[in-house]
Amino acid sequence: MEIYFAEPQISVFKKFYELTKIRVNVLFSYYYEHGHVQETMQSIRPYVNKIMLDSGGFSSSHLPESEKNKTRDGFLNFIEQYGEYLDDRFTCTFAFDDLSKGKNFYDNLNLFDEQVGKYPRIVPIVHNIMPDSTEIEEYAKYSPHTIAIGKCDNKTSLKYLRPAVDKIKTYCRCHLLGITDFKIITSVNADSCDSTSWMHDAKDGIVRYFKYANGTPQMELIYFPDKQGKTRNGTVLLDDFSGKEDFLVTMLKSLNLKRADFYNNNYLESRQLANIFYTVELNNYLRQKNALGVVTPAKNETGFVLSPPTADPPGQETIQHTEK
Repeated sequence: MEIYFAEPQISVFKKFYELTKIRVNVLFSYYYEHGHVQETMQSIRPYVNKIMLDSGGFSSSHLPESEKNKTRDGFLNFIEQYGEYLDDRFTCTFAFDDLSKGKNFYDNLNLFDEQVGKYPRIVPIVHNIMPDSTEIEEYAKYSPHTIAIGKCDNKTSLKYLRPAVDKIKTYCRCHLLGITDFKIITSVNADSCDSTSWMHDAKDGIVRYFKYANGTPQMELIYFPDKQGKTRNGTVLLDDFSGKEDFLVTMLKSLNLKRADFYNNNYLESRQLANIFYTVELNNYLRQKNALGVVTPAKNETGFVLSPPTADPPGQETIQHTEK
C-alpha cells in the first residue's frame, strides 16, 4: 500500500524534505492547477517521490454546466497533447467523469472511451461497488494498469469494499480515491490510496499520531484546541495523551518542533508537518504488513525509516484528496 498526499502545498513539502530528506508521494488536481500542471510539477518534483494527477471531475461537478464543460474539455485536450509527458511524469492520471447526470454509468463509460482514444493509459474510476454492478468488468475490458474506486455508496463498508478491491485485483492495480482511514486501508488489498486528511486535520487542530511498537500499531488523534477547555469527540488532549513524551521527543528530534509550535502562530504548518511525518510512518507499516518490498525498510542519512521500493506500472518512473 502506498499513501499519496492530495492537494500538496509546495512550501510545506519542501520544508518536510529539508528537515527529513524524505520524498513522499503526492496527488494534485488539474482543476486546481488551472492549466499550470507543468509548472507545479517542476516546482514540487525535487521534494516528492511518486506523483498522481487527478482530472478535477469531482471538484468541478458543482460548477454550472458551461464551466464544468470548460474544465472537462481542457483536461481532454491536455491528455491528448501531453500523453508522453504524462507517461514520463505521473504514476496515474485519473479520468474525468460526470457525476451530474444521475450517476449514469454509461455516460461515464462513453466519456472514458473518448479519453482512452486521446490517452490510452487513462485510469477509470468506479462509482458502484455493489455486488450486482458490472462497472469493474466493463472498465477491465480496456486493460487499464489501474482501476480506482471513487465516490460511491457503501465506500467505507468493508462488506462491499473488500470484495470490490479483490475483484479489481484480478485484473490490475487498485487505487482508493479519498480514503486513508486506518481500519479500512489495513483491511483491504488495494495498492494505493490518497487523502487530504493531513491538511484538513491540521486546520481542525488534529495531529494523527501513529506508532508501531512491540508488534502493535497505535493510532491516536491528538487535539490542539484553539480555546482553553475545548474538547472534541474521538480525540485526546496532548496533556491527557499517554504517549505525550514520545510525541514531543519525536517531533523535536525529527522535525525540530517544540510543544509551543503546535499552539503559536506557526501552529498550522507544525501540525501539517506532523501529519505528514506520521502518515509516512503509517505507510512504512503498511509496506511491511503487506510484504511489499523488503521486510526491514532502509534508512536515509538522517536515520528515518524509508519505504522500500515497489514495482511501478510499465513505463513509469519511481517518484486525504477530496473524495471523487
